[in-house]
Amino acid sequence: MKPPTVDNPMQSRSQTVWPATADGVDGAVHEAQGWLRYCYGRALARDPSLRGIVDLSLVVRDEGGIGRVVSVDVIDADLDDADLEECLVSKLERLAFDPPLDGDLVVDERLRFESTE
Repeated sequence: MKPPTVDNPMQSRSQTVWPATADGVDGAVHEAQGWLRYCYGRALARDPSLRGIVDLSLVVRDEGGIGRVVSVDVIDADLDDADLEECLVSKLERLAFDPPLDGDLVVDERLRFESTE
């Protein structure tokens, strides 16, 4: 069963509200693949050979009854593309979660990018 949705003030459509767990963050990041592919596509237009890994740390905090991503830090990236990293961060900051029960939830995520062409 898919988690419920909530109106997100950062975008015009509703989005899924995920559980504030590591598995919930994985699901939310998976659901955000369209946004992340958009970022990578823009980067590929600048550098068609661009491929690699971005390791991120996301912090989810209770913001008025909704778990919001309050920070996304790039831990490591072998892509060397600051614009791509900035785009990824801006998209991931739009994710919504149930409020974490025990303070901030910190989850590390690895994103792998490679062109299919």
